[in-house]
Amino acid sequence: MRLPALGPSKVLDRYVLREFLVYFTLTALFFVGVFEVVDVFEKIDRFLDAHAGLPQLGVWAALNVPSVLVLVLPMALLLGALLTLAQLGKFNELTAMNVAGRSFLRIAYPMLGVALLACVASFLLEEYVVPRANRSRQDFMDRRVLGIQPGLPTQRENVLYLGTEGRVFSIRTYLVREQRMLEPNIQAFGNGRVLARTDARDATWDGRQWVLHDGITRSFRGDREAAARFTSLVLPGLRERPADFATEDQNPEQMTLSELYRYIERLNESGRPTERYVVDLHLKLSYPLINFVALLMSVGIASQLRRSSSALAFGLSALASFSFYGAVATGRALGQSGVITPWVGAWAGQALFLAIAAVLVWRSPR
Repeated sequence: MRLPALGPSKVLDRYVLREFLVYFTLTALFFVGVFEVVDVFEKIDRFLDAHAGLPQLGVWAALNVPSVLVLVLPMALLLGALLTLAQLGKFNELTAMNVAGRSFLRIAYPMLGVALLACVASFLLEEYVVPRANRSRQDFMDRRVLGIQPGLPTQRENVLYLGTEGRVFSIRTYLVREQRMLEPNIQAFGNGRVLARTDARDATWDGRQWVLHDGITRSFRGDREAAARFTSLVLPGLRERPADFATEDQNPEQMTLSELYRYIERLNESGRPTERYVVDLHLKLSYPLINFVALLMSVGIASQLRRSSSALAFGLSALASFSFYGAVATGRALGQSGVITPWVGAWAGQALFLAIAAVLVWRSPR
């Protein structure tokens, strides 16, 4: 490796950026490959039992790349930066840049720019690509590998559906093709309290609205309860349609940011706990920042070591990565259990390591 003649700042920036992109790309491919191989070996028995070939295995593994990439980007940035700075230090190029008036942080500007782009890419992948890829992957496994042709069930038992405007539907049996509820129970919540409850023998969809038959409706105002029987009733404000009850609820962890936000609003309206989902909502915003924090951490570590070997860089990156992911997982668990405020749980790990990285960079040679 040879340092070009010191010239304009752009020359050095391009040089550092070029070296970093090589190491970053190689480490990213390495980590993706490791995760994919482990995942394939965990599921290989299913492919063998189904007599699936390599093309099917390749497609299935390719659909897993987006979620794996989101996971390994911080590790690739951390290790790629450490290897780049270690190599620059090995040939005294860091010293030459310091003599030219560049601090460690200024040397790392091109890499920090890549980390910011990685933050944006991670958010976009997690928001728009990963949920669709995961659903396609499961569908590919069911249809193309196992030969299962999933379709809508003819009926669903013990359906619990979180509706709009604070309503919760509890249905003993839902007949999908008939668009009919058997023994539905509909409760309306407000401010954490039950405001009304309607029980019926069944409910049918007439093409425009739900019609309940043979039941009783109750309303609660303070300590008072008013009840009235009915033979046929249309509850005003019901916006749920037959398709809403025909399929399983979407996993909140696979929702987009806007979908998860609306789901939390519905939970609030029904008076149900939301800590778990509020943490996940904030994590969708905070997790991509791991990429920038990881890069800044690598700059801080390298500034204290100056002349580190590639083996030491790999070991330190592994230690920092596992520590960081452990801190994020701990904050998430504490936030979801209510021990700490949900948004604190989602941001605590990032804030802690950002502070550590900032101290290390601040202490680096000027």
